Amino acid sequence: MNSVNKPDIHCLQACLRNERKAQFQLYEWCFPDLMRVCSRYCKNKDDASALVNTSFLKVLTALPTFSQDKEFVPWMRTIAIRTAVDAHRAQARKMEEFVGDEWPQQNEPDVLNDVVSIIDVESIEKAIAALDENERVVFNLFEIEGYSHSEIAIL
Repeated sequence: MNSVNKPDIHCLQACLRNERKAQFQLYEWCFPDLMRVCSRYCKNKDDASALVNTSFLKVLTALPTFSQDKEFVPWMRTIAIRTAVDAHRAQARKMEEFVGDEWPQQNEPDVLNDVVSIIDVESIEKAIAALDENERVVFNLFEIEGYSHSEIAIL
């Protein structure tokens, strides 16, 4: 893998031929970026890793549709974001079926009280993680990924 923005063209071509070694090489190249994206939508590393794997499988499946004249990383991130949103929806449906109309009360820490005093990255990450799952997804899509609220509504 030579380029920062795109994996090696030979690697992509080998992946299209279902060569496992190239797929693993692409996975290693994609993993850090996919993990950063998926971690924003999950409460723990295990869930984020599972989401990375699902996202990467979708990247491999959609690879024949990838246009070589486009940037690979934004394309890959879009797949990961949509996979996270889909997983969130599926989990919400399961929870709704399980609980019905009564949602359990969550005892989340009140870390957002004094926003001015929360300045280090770890505190911000904890505050985002403490958000309700729906709020965390919308926050990430709007503030971090740059989607508008109207775009989020149709995802």
